[in-house]
Amino acid sequence: MAIKYKWLEERLKILIEKSVDSGITRLPTESALCDRYKVSRQTVRQALSLLEKEGLIEKRQGSGSYITGLGGLPEQNIIELMLPTDSEYIYPEMLYELRSRLLADGFSLHANITHDEFYHERLILQKLLASPPRVLLVIPVHTSIPNPNQELYRALQKRRCHIIFLKETYPQLSDCICIGCDYESAAADMVRYLIEKGHHSIGAILNPLSQNGISKYNGFMRAMISADVMPADTAVKWLTDTGEDFIKKAAQALSETCTAVICDNDQTAYEVIDKKPPFEVFSFDNSYLRRLKENAFLSVDIDEKLFIDTVASTVKDLLRGQKCCSITLPFCFDTL
Repeated sequence: MAIKYKWLEERLKILIEKSVDSGITRLPTESALCDRYKVSRQTVRQALSLLEKEGLIEKRQGSGSYITGLGGLPEQNIIELMLPTDSEYIYPEMLYELRSRLLADGFSLHANITHDEFYHERLILQKLLASPPRVLLVIPVHTSIPNPNQELYRALQKRRCHIIFLKETYPQLSDCICIGCDYESAAADMVRYLIEKGHHSIGAILNPLSQNGISKYNGFMRAMISADVMPADTAVKWLTDTGEDFIKKAAQALSETCTAVICDNDQTAYEVIDKKPPFEVFSFDNSYLRRLKENAFLSVDIDEKLFIDTVASTVKDLLRGQKCCSITLPFCFDTL
């Protein structure tokens, strides 16, 4: 009997793999497994019990045995993540929340730091190709210019690695799943909010190397034109330099005409506020930086819990063989 249920366990592991490839998330009934493998119900139950202990299936009362998406070996349950840094700005908190959420599903998370550079991104991708993960989460580098590493992403896909982009994606890899944000609509809503508050001279400081910076610009201009208050070109400053002198000059220039300025992110907004400008400052991310100085600036973000849950559920669904699509999350404006 011991030999039979261990033998059946191995057969069922093969069945689970084939089921995942076919998009089937539930194992056949106990009765069907008895008929299929010519074994007793006791043998089936013992084999299923082993699979459940390994985390490969979960039993649901009255419904059956469902594939969890977990692999049989610990290394099969490591989710790789590429991000600019794990020690600054919004990333430590996001990394902690994402790691905790994935752990609840039985997965561990390993972070790889790109330093926001294509060079380091390439080194990481080359390393991952030697032993491809089942899932790679990516916070991309510069998304408004061609990515020189796209062939490495494609090579990982061919090795059955699921790639999920977070917040935004590379245009050349737009067929990959992206858990993104509607930056364009958020910028437009922010402009409309400011106009309702009486602001009509509104400027912006945006990142030209990020597609979300371009999207924010599109939303900003769309709303300004719709309100018949199209700004001069000089009212938009592009973050071609993150140095203190650049921020100081940008803030001084915008002070001459603007009563409100929308910043690309909280890091930029915080540095602008340090220059004590006469205009109101608004931003994206709603990070801890906004709370370091009371009432310094207002900021919006997506629902972080919804974002983390969406990423985790997408990872699990992909590994269970389910078809997943990109999702665009709205911004929450309850902080304004």
